[in-house]
Amino acid sequence: MDLPTQALSEMFNCNHFVVSQANPHLVPLLHLKRALPGCWGSVVEAEFKHRCHVAQLTAPHFARPAARLLSLFTQPWTGDITMMLPLSLHYGVNPMINPDAGQLAALLHMGELAGWEKLSAIECNCSVEATLDACMAA
Repeated sequence: MDLPTQALSEMFNCNHFVVSQANPHLVPLLHLKRALPGCWGSVVEAEFKHRCHVAQLTAPHFARPAARLLSLFTQPWTGDITMMLPLSLHYGVNPMINPDAGQLAALLHMGELAGWEKLSAIECNCSVEATLDACMAA
């Protein structure tokens, strides 16, 4: 599992997750979810995960090893704050396999921009946590 949220919650007593999602098979789906208006993105995600889960359960016995690959799509993809690289034509499997120096620098720059985009949300959540800690200490 990519996001072991339950195990981390139990081990470190945390319930808020900042996630950097870079899996090339999930980034397009997450961008689709963000592009859909209102709650439709969550509806489409839930339906897709449900259909993958049902396909796992109903796969014939000889296809079970291949059906396990569907678990990549049924696990949690996001955290409370999720950063991801923007969709572009040059982003895909090729830069992930063997990037040259230019591709690596471009990917690092895109990752930095994705982090700066979420900085205010992270700051807000940290201030809430600090306020709650101060209230508990008083």
